[in-house]
Amino acid sequence: MTRRCGFYWPALALIVFCPVVRGGAIVNTSLRMTQLQILPASGTLDILSGFNTTAFTSVYDSLGGSAQQFDSEFDTTASASSATALAYATGTASAPNLTASATSGVNITGVAASAGTNAGAPYGVLNFGAFEITDASGDQNPVDATLNAFLSASQSLSTDPLGLEATSEVTFNLDLYDSDLNLVTSLFLDNPLAIGPGSSLSQSSTPELTIGTVAMMTNSDYYLYAEVDAESSGLNSTPEPSYGVLTGALISLLIVIRAKRGHRPDCNDTRRG
Repeated sequence: MTRRCGFYWPALALIVFCPVVRGGAIVNTSLRMTQLQILPASGTLDILSGFNTTAFTSVYDSLGGSAQQFDSEFDTTASASSATALAYATGTASAPNLTASATSGVNITGVAASAGTNAGAPYGVLNFGAFEITDASGDQNPVDATLNAFLSASQSLSTDPLGLEATSEVTFNLDLYDSDLNLVTSLFLDNPLAIGPGSSLSQSSTPELTIGTVAMMTNSDYYLYAEVDAESSGLNSTPEPSYGVLTGALISLLIVIRAKRGHRPDCNDTRRG
């Protein structure tokens, strides 16, 4: 009869079919100001030269990764981008188009780590750009103006049971100042999201923020500050034991079985009766 090494088959089955359990925390966040309107009831809107734009990004991860970038321009587009193994961020701002954007994200899988954007980053900023409402006659003072900020926001968060935490936040701020740098009016948006283990959450929106009537003086400088900010973070725990640990445990089990049998089993050994 043939001696079958039956105790090997369960071990092999466990090694082959045992799943690899890896923790995960994934976040993607973005906010764009797609259009900014300043609409005077009369007169002409003139964007003055020397309009400053800035962009800043800063990311980290607990594996030792760190990166940041800053850019400042006049009358053109500023852009910045940073990345580590587990996090990324971008920021832009355009003076000619009066637009700005920020994106960020983390992707932590199969490793115990945290990662994200540093506080206040990334951002794209229209930084104290000057404009005026021109009235050639000089007879119209003040004039009513409407401010519209058109935004596009996207936030996606997901964790598996080992992904301990994921956060996402989009922030928009617009301030209007007069020639003496007195604050005239503001627009603001803030949307923080957070989830725990084994969860998912996704939101997309296109908010339109409006200031219906602002009394403004013609032929006088005004200053605009508009910032978009998109922040992400995640935290992942240690992955559960997988092939390596299980294989070691099974080998130890086989050694014990062999010792109890008193000799090394030979799967090719045959005995005739």
